[in-house]
Amino acid sequence: MDVARPVELEERLFAVQRLATAPVGTTVTVKANECCIVLKNGRSLIRLDAGRWTLDPATAPFLGGCVEPGGHMGTLDLVFVDQRQVSMMRFGGRLGELRDGATGEVATAFVLGAYDLDPTDPSAIAAVAVTNPDAHAFMSMIGARLVQAAQTVVGGGLASGQLTFDGIPEALGSLAGQITPEASEQVSGFGVRVTSVAKLAINLNDRRAGPGQGQPGPAQPVTSGLHGLAGTSGTQEMGGGIERKAGEKSRRMVIGCVIAAVVSIVLAVVVTVGAAAALYLLG
Repeated sequence: MDVARPVELEERLFAVQRLATAPVGTTVTVKANECCIVLKNGRSLIRLDAGRWTLDPATAPFLGGCVEPGGHMGTLDLVFVDQRQVSMMRFGGRLGELRDGATGEVATAFVLGAYDLDPTDPSAIAAVAVTNPDAHAFMSMIGARLVQAAQTVVGGGLASGQLTFDGIPEALGSLAGQITPEASEQVSGFGVRVTSVAKLAINLNDRRAGPGQGQPGPAQPVTSGLHGLAGTSGTQEMGGGIERKAGEKSRRMVIGCVIAAVVSIVLAVVVTVGAAAALYLLG
């Protein structure tokens, strides 16, 4: 029996192969850019680096206690972990309602961005993978931690007065640099490290006066840096829809006026022709 990472999962951070009754002598092929963590009952037995390996207690002492009646090794989980950097993964989400400590304004904030990720501990990654073998779900979990890190950094900066709503566009580069180590700290338990955050964008919706303020903030939401990453924000798309509806209403009014004018002209012609015909008959 020969086991390797499935071809359809080659581009994912990890792939899990569960062998329900792994026969003694099973061969494992590990590619140059990955390693394989062998686990039994959730416990890591060994890490296999690039090459071709044979799972046989006679040559692999770590399997000595795995042989079960029937000559097989029971259930083994083989987790193939890609050791290359994962680049430009998207993340985004709601930061919640934030308050500008300098002005007292509040707004509902959203963040978008991209990040680079380094696998640092394949065994830790494998421990997570055997409980949820879906690599997409793993990356979604990492993305959620990025959002939490952004919330901590941006919310903390606003609360301390070191950052203001109006100053967010100019501070995006600095914020990305602060989010990177905060995010790395939050994902360290999963065997990965965030190495950089880029294309950061923060959208402030429903910016308004906070409790106790006499004057409201700007009526329009403030969007910072969203065009390069996601085209237009949801708020801008909504605004475009309002403009389109207004344009359609204006066009309908113009068309209605034109139709009314044409009808008036036709009626006038009919009346004129009728009057002429009546005069002709009377004459």
